[in-house]
Amino acid sequence: MSVVDAVRPRAHLVLGAIRLINGAGALLVPSLPARRFGVDHPEVRVSLSEGEPEEAVERLKRGDFDIALAFDFELYPFEEDRDIVYTHLLEERMHVALPPDHPLGDRKSIRLEELSGERWLCGSGETSCRQLTLKSCERAGFTPDVAYESNDYTVMLALVEAGMGVTLVPDLALMIPSPDVPMLEIEPVAPTRRVWALSLGAGSRSGATDAMIETLREVSAEILPAARPALAA
Repeated sequence: MSVVDAVRPRAHLVLGAIRLINGAGALLVPSLPARRFGVDHPEVRVSLSEGEPEEAVERLKRGDFDIALAFDFELYPFEEDRDIVYTHLLEERMHVALPPDHPLGDRKSIRLEELSGERWLCGSGETSCRQLTLKSCERAGFTPDVAYESNDYTVMLALVEAGMGVTLVPDLALMIPSPDVPMLEIEPVAPTRRVWALSLGAGSRSGATDAMIETLREVSAEILPAARPALAA
């Protein structure tokens, strides 16, 4: 996760953020917001720390982070927590990634049930990424045959490109160079991934925290338009 510490003698903001994706999509965390925030607020020192989605809330409450950048899914949302303020940053559509020689690879869109006989790749353990794939397939009327597990979209796309199966990827993963992997829209409604800035209530956070949240909003508004043209290319 990436973390932004709060105000101390020289204000120090700790931003804790899970890895949204590897490769180019990691631009959201930490480089773009940290760089922009540093230009606008040079008096505040920004620290970054990476962690797992499942630890975000507890580490925020312990004071490890001032802000936790995390994601959930429409089909597998965060549990309500009255001590946490959830600031919505962006919403990504999920897409299907197919092997280069897949017979349906020349299409623009697909229904998940058309892939019920395929081998699938998904997140490992009991992560929200894994649950999204399982629940999306179940909603389409089948249980996926999961052959490979990884929480790294770079690894999953490499396996798809090698013909090892199909998987779901979010908009930001479209920025990972994989020109031979067909990326199809999901019909009739694509599952979505939601990215949030988690912070404590207003009385428990610094002005530096509020300023970083605004910077995260600005960067989030810019990054999806940079990712989605890759789908249409």
